[in-house]
Amino acid sequence: MLEKFKSQTEKLGRRIDTCVIIYDLEGLSIQKHFIPKGVKAIIEMVKVFEENFPEILEMVYIVNVPGVFDLAYNIVKPFLNDVTRKKVVPISGAPQVCHERLRELIEPSELPACYGGTFVPEDGDVSCDSLLVSSALVPRAMYMSAKVPVDEDSETLTVARRSSAQLEIAVTKPNCKLWWGFASEQYDIAYSVLFKPEQQAGVKQHAAQMEEIVPSKRVDSHQNFEEGSTTCAKMGVYVVRFDNTYSWTKSKVVHYLTRLEVASDEQEEAELGAAAASACADDAS
Repeated sequence: MLEKFKSQTEKLGRRIDTCVIIYDLEGLSIQKHFIPKGVKAIIEMVKVFEENFPEILEMVYIVNVPGVFDLAYNIVKPFLNDVTRKKVVPISGAPQVCHERLRELIEPSELPACYGGTFVPEDGDVSCDSLLVSSALVPRAMYMSAKVPVDEDSETLTVARRSSAQLEIAVTKPNCKLWWGFASEQYDIAYSVLFKPEQQAGVKQHAAQMEEIVPSKRVDSHQNFEEGSTTCAKMGVYVVRFDNTYSWTKSKVVHYLTRLEVASDEQEEAELGAAAASACADDAS
Protein backbone atom coordinates (compact mmCIF):
# COMPACT_ATOMS: atom_id res chain seq x y z
CA MET A 1 0.00 0.00 0.00
CA LEU A 2 2.84 2.40 0.81
CA GLU A 3 4.25 1.69 -2.65
CA LYS A 4 0.91 2.66 -4.17
CA PHE A 5 0.95 5.90 -2.17
CA LYS A 6 4.44 6.65 -3.50
CA SER A 7 3.55 5.91 -7.14
CA GLN A 8 0.35 7.98 -6.97
CA THR A 9 2.22 10.87 -5.35
CA GLU A 10 4.74 10.84 -8.23
CA LYS A 11 2.01 10.45 -10.84
CA LEU A 12 -0.25 13.24 -9.55
CA GLY A 13 2.43 15.59 -8.27
CA ARG A 14 0.84 15.89 -4.83
CA ARG A 15 1.12 13.95 -1.62
CA ILE A 16 -1.13 10.89 -1.43
CA ASP A 17 -1.14 9.19 1.97
CA THR A 18 -4.71 8.03 2.68
CA CYS A 19 -6.99 5.43 1.14
CA VAL A 20 -10.67 4.61 0.76
CA ILE A 21 -11.78 0.97 0.83
CA ILE A 22 -14.91 -0.32 -0.90
CA TYR A 23 -16.29 -3.60 0.44
CA ASP A 24 -18.58 -5.27 -2.10
CA LEU A 25 -20.94 -7.77 -0.43
CA GLU A 26 -22.58 -8.96 -3.64
CA GLY A 27 -23.43 -12.65 -3.30
CA LEU A 28 -23.35 -12.63 0.49
CA SER A 29 -26.01 -15.00 1.82
CA ILE A 30 -27.14 -16.46 5.13
CA GLN A 31 -26.61 -19.95 3.72
CA LYS A 32 -22.91 -19.40 2.99
CA HIS A 33 -21.91 -16.69 5.43
CA PHE A 34 -22.52 -16.06 9.10
CA ILE A 35 -23.57 -12.41 8.93
CA PRO A 36 -22.59 -11.23 12.46
CA LYS A 37 -19.06 -12.57 11.97
CA GLY A 38 -18.92 -10.84 8.58
CA VAL A 39 -19.69 -7.54 10.30
CA LYS A 40 -17.09 -8.32 12.95
CA ALA A 41 -14.42 -9.03 10.30
CA ILE A 42 -14.93 -5.63 8.66
CA ILE A 43 -14.93 -3.82 12.01
CA GLU A 44 -11.74 -5.62 13.07
CA MET A 45 -10.05 -4.59 9.81
CA VAL A 46 -10.92 -0.94 10.52
CA LYS A 47 -9.60 -1.29 14.07
CA VAL A 48 -6.29 -2.68 12.78
CA PHE A 49 -5.88 0.42 10.62
CA GLU A 50 -6.89 2.75 13.46
CA GLU A 51 -4.54 1.15 16.00
CA ASN A 52 -1.51 0.78 13.71
CA PHE A 53 -1.93 3.26 10.85
CA PRO A 54 -4.37 5.86 12.20
CA GLU A 55 -3.73 8.43 9.47
CA ILE A 56 -3.97 6.08 6.46
CA LEU A 57 -7.59 4.89 6.38
CA GLU A 58 -9.96 7.66 5.35
CA MET A 59 -13.26 5.81 4.86
CA VAL A 60 -14.76 2.34 4.34
CA TYR A 61 -17.83 2.10 2.11
CA ILE A 62 -19.79 -1.16 2.10
CA VAL A 63 -21.90 -1.66 -1.04
CA ASN A 64 -24.50 -4.21 -2.17
CA VAL A 65 -25.47 -4.59 1.46
CA PRO A 66 -28.14 -7.26 2.13
CA GLY A 67 -30.88 -6.32 4.58
CA VAL A 68 -29.72 -8.83 7.18
CA PHE A 69 -26.25 -7.22 7.18
CA ASP A 70 -27.79 -3.84 7.88
CA LEU A 71 -29.61 -5.33 10.84
CA ALA A 72 -26.46 -6.96 12.25
CA TYR A 73 -24.43 -3.75 11.80
CA ASN A 74 -27.05 -1.67 13.61
CA ILE A 75 -26.76 -4.06 16.57
CA VAL A 76 -22.97 -3.64 16.94
CA LYS A 77 -22.86 0.05 15.92
CA PRO A 78 -23.62 1.47 19.41
CA PHE A 79 -20.59 -0.39 20.81
CA LEU A 80 -18.09 1.17 18.35
CA ASN A 81 -16.02 4.19 19.21
CA ASP A 82 -16.79 7.45 17.41
CA VAL A 83 -13.80 7.25 15.06
CA THR A 84 -14.62 3.75 13.82
CA ARG A 85 -18.35 4.45 13.56
CA LYS A 86 -17.77 7.55 11.39
CA LYS A 87 -15.42 5.72 9.03
CA VAL A 88 -17.71 2.76 8.24
CA VAL A 89 -20.63 3.60 5.91
CA PRO A 90 -22.93 0.82 4.63
CA ILE A 91 -24.74 1.73 1.38
CA SER A 92 -27.94 -0.21 0.73
CA GLY A 93 -30.03 -0.39 -2.44
CA ALA A 94 -29.79 -1.47 -6.06
CA PRO A 95 -26.43 -1.15 -7.90
CA GLN A 96 -27.55 2.10 -9.58
CA VAL A 97 -28.38 3.58 -6.17
CA CYS A 98 -25.01 2.50 -4.75
CA HIS A 99 -23.15 3.95 -7.75
CA GLU A 100 -24.94 7.27 -7.46
CA ARG A 101 -24.14 7.48 -3.75
CA LEU A 102 -20.48 6.57 -4.33
CA ARG A 103 -20.17 9.32 -6.95
CA GLU A 104 -21.32 11.77 -4.28
CA LEU A 105 -18.69 10.51 -1.85
CA ILE A 106 -15.74 9.87 -4.16
CA GLU A 107 -14.42 11.94 -7.06
CA PRO A 108 -15.78 10.11 -10.18
CA SER A 109 -12.38 10.27 -11.89
CA GLU A 110 -10.94 8.28 -8.96
CA LEU A 111 -13.88 5.85 -8.68
CA PRO A 112 -13.54 2.59 -10.71
CA ALA A 113 -15.94 2.33 -13.63
CA CYS A 114 -17.46 -0.86 -12.22
CA TYR A 115 -18.78 1.24 -9.31
CA GLY A 116 -20.18 4.07 -11.39
CA GLY A 117 -17.04 6.18 -11.80
CA THR A 118 -14.96 7.02 -14.87
CA PHE A 119 -11.64 5.52 -13.80
CA VAL A 120 -10.44 2.64 -15.99
CA PRO A 121 -7.13 0.84 -15.32
CA GLU A 122 -4.33 0.86 -17.90
CA ASP A 123 -5.39 -2.53 -19.26
CA GLY A 124 -8.65 -0.93 -20.44
CA ASP A 125 -10.85 -3.42 -18.57
CA VAL A 126 -13.98 -1.50 -17.52
CA SER A 127 -14.87 -4.30 -15.08
CA CYS A 128 -11.68 -3.30 -13.24
CA ASP A 129 -10.79 -6.91 -12.31
CA SER A 130 -7.15 -5.93 -11.83
CA LEU A 131 -8.17 -3.53 -9.05
CA LEU A 132 -10.40 -5.92 -7.15
CA VAL A 133 -9.38 -8.30 -4.40
CA SER A 134 -11.93 -11.09 -4.55
CA SER A 135 -12.84 -13.23 -1.56
CA ALA A 136 -12.47 -17.01 -1.58
CA LEU A 137 -12.95 -19.93 0.74
CA VAL A 138 -10.06 -20.38 3.16
CA PRO A 139 -8.38 -23.78 2.62
CA ARG A 140 -9.04 -26.14 5.51
CA ALA A 141 -5.28 -26.59 5.95
CA MET A 142 -5.10 -22.93 7.02
CA TYR A 143 -7.81 -23.19 9.68
CA MET A 144 -6.64 -22.11 13.13
CA SER A 145 -7.08 -24.41 16.08
CA ALA A 146 -6.28 -23.60 19.68
CA LYS A 147 -4.16 -25.95 21.76
CA VAL A 148 -3.85 -25.89 25.52
CA PRO A 149 -0.19 -25.51 26.56
CA VAL A 150 1.39 -28.79 27.67
CA ASP A 151 0.97 -28.94 31.42
CA GLU A 152 0.60 -31.85 33.81
CA ASP A 153 -2.32 -30.07 35.48
CA SER A 154 -4.40 -29.63 32.31
CA GLU A 155 -7.79 -31.30 32.40
CA THR A 156 -10.70 -31.90 30.03
CA LEU A 157 -14.45 -31.72 30.46
CA THR A 158 -17.46 -32.01 28.15
CA VAL A 159 -20.27 -29.50 28.42
CA ALA A 160 -23.49 -31.04 27.14
CA ARG A 161 -25.79 -29.15 24.78
CA ARG A 162 -28.22 -26.81 26.55
CA SER A 163 -26.13 -27.18 29.70
CA SER A 164 -23.29 -25.65 31.71
CA ALA A 165 -20.34 -26.82 33.81
CA GLN A 166 -18.70 -25.24 36.83
CA LEU A 167 -15.15 -25.35 38.18
CA GLU A 168 -14.87 -24.46 41.86
CA ILE A 169 -11.70 -22.91 43.30
CA ALA A 170 -11.60 -22.49 47.07
CA VAL A 171 -9.87 -19.31 48.24
CA THR A 172 -8.86 -19.35 51.91
CA LYS A 173 -6.82 -16.14 51.98
CA PRO A 174 -7.80 -12.72 50.62
CA ASN A 175 -5.98 -11.04 47.72
CA CYS A 176 -5.00 -14.27 45.98
CA LYS A 177 -4.71 -14.11 42.20
CA LEU A 178 -6.82 -16.57 40.20
CA TRP A 179 -5.72 -17.39 36.64
CA TRP A 180 -7.61 -19.49 34.09
CA GLY A 181 -6.97 -20.58 30.55
CA PHE A 182 -8.88 -22.84 28.19
CA ALA A 183 -9.52 -23.93 24.62
CA SER A 184 -12.52 -25.71 23.13
CA GLU A 185 -12.63 -28.16 20.27
CA GLN A 186 -14.35 -27.14 17.01
CA TYR A 187 -16.89 -24.74 18.51
CA ASP A 188 -17.04 -21.59 20.64
CA ILE A 189 -18.32 -21.43 24.22
CA ALA A 190 -19.35 -18.81 26.77
CA TYR A 191 -17.81 -18.42 30.19
CA SER A 192 -17.98 -16.29 33.31
CA VAL A 193 -16.36 -16.12 36.75
CA LEU A 194 -18.64 -16.05 39.80
CA PHE A 195 -18.36 -16.05 43.59
CA LYS A 196 -20.27 -17.81 46.37
CA PRO A 197 -19.73 -18.25 50.13
CA GLU A 198 -17.62 -21.10 51.46
CA GLN A 199 -20.76 -22.74 52.89
CA GLN A 200 -22.03 -23.31 49.34
CA ALA A 201 -18.96 -25.27 48.19
CA GLY A 202 -19.93 -28.33 46.17
CA VAL A 203 -23.49 -27.13 45.65
CA LYS A 204 -24.22 -26.27 42.01
CA GLN A 205 -26.15 -23.02 41.78
CA HIS A 206 -27.64 -20.98 38.96
CA ALA A 207 -25.45 -18.12 37.79
CA ALA A 208 -28.07 -15.62 39.00
CA GLN A 209 -27.67 -16.96 42.56
CA MET A 210 -23.96 -16.11 42.66
CA GLU A 211 -22.02 -12.86 42.63
CA GLU A 212 -20.67 -11.92 39.22
CA ILE A 213 -16.90 -11.30 39.08
CA VAL A 214 -16.29 -11.56 35.32
CA PRO A 215 -19.40 -11.06 33.13
CA SER A 216 -20.45 -13.87 30.82
CA LYS A 217 -19.12 -13.63 27.28
CA ARG A 218 -19.04 -15.94 24.28
CA VAL A 219 -15.52 -16.52 22.95
CA ASP A 220 -13.94 -18.20 19.92
CA SER A 221 -11.83 -20.48 22.10
CA HIS A 222 -11.78 -23.06 19.30
CA GLN A 223 -9.58 -20.62 17.36
CA ASN A 224 -7.62 -18.85 20.09
CA PHE A 225 -6.52 -19.85 23.57
CA GLU A 226 -8.63 -17.86 26.03
CA GLU A 227 -7.15 -16.77 29.35
CA GLY A 228 -7.70 -14.26 32.11
CA SER A 229 -7.13 -13.49 35.76
CA THR A 230 -8.68 -11.70 38.71
CA THR A 231 -7.64 -10.74 42.22
CA CYS A 232 -9.77 -12.54 44.80
CA ALA A 233 -10.59 -9.75 47.22
CA LYS A 234 -12.41 -12.01 49.66
CA MET A 235 -12.37 -15.60 50.85
CA GLY A 236 -14.88 -18.13 49.57
CA VAL A 237 -15.47 -20.18 46.43
CA TYR A 238 -14.74 -18.76 42.97
CA VAL A 239 -16.51 -20.49 40.10
CA VAL A 240 -15.37 -20.61 36.48
CA ARG A 241 -18.60 -21.40 34.63
CA PHE A 242 -18.66 -22.74 31.06
CA ASP A 243 -22.03 -21.98 29.48
CA ASN A 244 -23.33 -24.00 26.54
CA THR A 245 -27.03 -23.40 27.17
CA TYR A 246 -27.36 -21.49 23.87
CA SER A 247 -26.41 -24.53 21.77
CA TRP A 248 -29.31 -26.79 20.85
CA THR A 249 -27.29 -29.50 19.08
CA LYS A 250 -23.58 -29.36 19.97
CA SER A 251 -21.76 -30.55 23.07
CA LYS A 252 -18.46 -28.76 23.72
CA VAL A 253 -15.15 -30.32 24.74
CA VAL A 254 -13.07 -27.91 26.83
CA HIS A 255 -9.40 -28.27 27.84
CA TYR A 256 -8.63 -26.04 30.80
CA LEU A 257 -6.07 -24.95 33.37
CA THR A 258 -6.54 -22.94 36.58
CA ARG A 259 -3.94 -21.61 38.99
CA LEU A 260 -4.23 -19.82 42.30
CA GLU A 261 -1.36 -17.63 43.45
CA VAL A 262 -1.54 -17.10 47.19
CA ALA A 263 -0.50 -13.64 48.36
CA SER A 264 2.46 -13.58 50.74
CA ASP A 265 2.00 -12.24 54.28
CA GLU A 266 4.02 -9.15 53.34
CA GLN A 267 1.82 -8.47 50.28
CA GLU A 268 -1.33 -9.00 52.33
CA GLU A 269 -0.18 -6.62 55.05
CA ALA A 270 0.77 -3.97 52.49
CA GLU A 271 -2.59 -4.25 50.73
CA LEU A 272 -4.49 -4.14 54.03
CA GLY A 273 -2.49 -1.07 55.00
CA ALA A 274 -3.30 0.63 51.70
CA ALA A 275 -6.98 -0.19 52.16
CA ALA A 276 -6.93 1.26 55.69
CA ALA A 277 -5.21 4.43 54.46
CA SER A 278 -7.85 4.75 51.71
CA ALA A 279 -10.64 4.32 54.27
CA CYS A 280 -9.08 7.00 56.49
CA ALA A 281 -8.85 9.35 53.53
CA ASP A 282 -12.50 8.73 52.69
CA ASP A 283 -13.49 9.45 56.29
CA ALA A 284 -11.45 12.67 56.25
CA SER A 285 -13.24 13.86 53.15
